[in-house]
Amino acid sequence: MESFPDDLLELPLQKDLYWPALRALGELGTTALDDLITELMKVVGISEEQMAVEYPTGGGRSKVRNRIQSALSVMKANDMVDNPASLKWG
Repeated sequence: MESFPDDLLELPLQKDLYWPALRALGELGTTALDDLITELMKVVGISEEQMAVEYPTGGGRSKVRNRIQSALSVMKANDMVDNPASLKWG
């Protein structure tokens, strides 16, 4: 993955991912995390370049993927989505 400055690519914020994630899960049903991320990329308009932005500390961690996972965790904590199995969301 490449490292781009955030200001060049306008990464979606975690707070902007809640409704699109709920809508995507409504359409997909219980699904694998990677499939949900692919759907969110379409719905939100997240580019491959945005997905490639990593944290400066390295480790290959995508900022956008992390934000999606954080949004899902917040929604799970608020009983908005289920996580019936590892890396499955519904």
